[in-house]
Amino acid sequence: MKALIIGNGNPPRKSDLKYLQKRSYQFLIAADGGANSLRKMGITPEIIIGDLDSATPETLEFFSGKAKIKRLKRQSDTDVEKALKFLISKKFDEVILLGATGDRLDHSLYNIGVMLKYSDEIEIGILHGKTFGKVYEGDVKLNTV
Repeated sequence: MKALIIGNGNPPRKSDLKYLQKRSYQFLIAADGGANSLRKMGITPEIIIGDLDSATPETLEFFSGKAKIKRLKRQSDTDVEKALKFLISKKFDEVILLGATGDRLDHSLYNIGVMLKYSDEIEIGILHGKTFGKVYEGDVKLNTV
């Protein structure tokens, strides 16, 4: 099963999100403030997960009854990690992070580190603008168009 996590960084283009959804990445999670971006795009996630300190009250009210809202106060994990752990517990095998990079270099670097940390448990990619990153191990042959 494939999923998308939308973080609270620079939001993805709606066209990129729709493209990925058409390519089997249909389960959509908003990691806390990522819900604000989805609301602006008119897209409803299956779940909003995190400590909910970044999603606005208006966003949470808008998605109430439309998306599952799961508050996890655990501060030892970032909201993106909380979303990843949820997917791993539900046996998802692939995820792409969007909105996981942006103005805060510390957040961007941490999310890249999260890719490495969880790459043994779930296949993780990250999309930032026109750049896509993925963790590979060993010999890799990439076919490009």
